[in-house]
Amino acid sequence: MELGKITKIAFLLCFGLFLSQTAFSQKKEKEKEKDKKQEKKDEYPKMPSRYKPGILWHFTGLHAPKDTFIHKYDRIHATLFYNDFIGEKNGVKTKWYSIGFNVGALWDQPFGKSPVGIAIGLSFTHFQWHHNGDFTFPLDSVSGERFTQLAPYAGAETRKKNQFTSNYLEVPFEFRIRTQGKVMFKFYPGFKFGVRLNSFAKWKLDNGDKFKEFNFPDLNRIRYGPTLRIGINWFQLYAGYYFSQTFKNANSPKLQQFEAGFTISIL
Repeated sequence: MELGKITKIAFLLCFGLFLSQTAFSQKKEKEKEKDKKQEKKDEYPKMPSRYKPGILWHFTGLHAPKDTFIHKYDRIHATLFYNDFIGEKNGVKTKWYSIGFNVGALWDQPFGKSPVGIAIGLSFTHFQWHHNGDFTFPLDSVSGERFTQLAPYAGAETRKKNQFTSNYLEVPFEFRIRTQGKVMFKFYPGFKFGVRLNSFAKWKLDNGDKFKEFNFPDLNRIRYGPTLRIGINWFQLYAGYYFSQTFKNANSPKLQQFEAGFTISIL
């Protein structure tokens, strides 16, 4: 065999061996890269869709949560409740359909991985009291100030609708205890401090005439008191009692607000 042919064959064999080695090395490098990416992915546990990153997904930021991520719950809630006054109602009776509501958003902060934590936030409450009474505002001859009186309605015209409404902006605080697992038991004692946005009495006569009274002379602008939520998962029973008097004048009826109902929590 000629020397030139032997050289060509040797060259082709070497070149083929070089290509196969290069391809093998590239494949190995790709496999290593793939393994590294898989290891990086494994650093983050698979989470339900509700824990995706982003501002609207549990405020976990722009990256997927790490294994040290503490789950947060009950940060947005809506409450429907029966509301009433406790105190000197002077024979005025509350209607069964005295229904109010509350919506709020709270910042939930667990203490490490323990079942205990706290929450604070902002909420809006609509207090709506249906009754058979009538508010009047006589003048105190000593102080020269008007005060509020409440008595059963005794007018000639029948009142088809008769209610007292107040709206509040509040700061709720809760001490939170909850178990972990598929079924989570929740016990949330708390406290609320609120500012009254507005109040009015509203009534409707049988003949269709409607009236609103805004000029209460001694309504208390603030209210505060303890609250309690207790339940399982997204459903909790709710109760709230307010220490503050609704009317401030010493001659006015001593009335405190009470609420009892249920809460639906999300996020």
